[in-house]
Amino acid sequence: PIEELTEEQPELQEKQISLDSGPSLNIARVSIDIDTGLQLTNASINATDGDYLPLVAIAPQYPTRAAQRGIEGWCLVSFTVNGLGSVVEETITVVDAEPPQIFNRSSVRAAARFKFQPRVEDGIGVDVSGVQYLFRYQLEDN
Repeated sequence: PIEELTEEQPELQEKQISLDSGPSLNIARVSIDIDTGLQLTNASINATDGDYLPLVAIAPQYPTRAAQRGIEGWCLVSFTVNGLGSVVEETITVVDAEPPQIFNRSSVRAAARFKFQPRVEDGIGVDVSGVQYLFRYQLEDN
């Protein structure tokens, strides 16, 4: 025989919804009580002061001739990150490279596509100059 289970349904409060003649959007701030006792009141997201953080680092394209010749090395670039988190292309310079000149172009192109969370001071994004990044060029072992 199958036993029937009967559970009392919790009482639900009735909510009245009225639709005005015109469309509107009203978002109210509310307090949320969670069973753990944690209370989130008037939660909002604000930009706080802080240093820049890398968000997107693009891998450079390995130069074809260098790959064909088995050349490995590195290239150190320097640049400015603006208040919006983008690299200012005109500021990208090669600080040092080994071997010289081989990886410069691909390193500069990759650095131009980097994205950062900007440095924030007094709630405003500010430029950061002298940011350096080291690109390493290594061929995979076959």
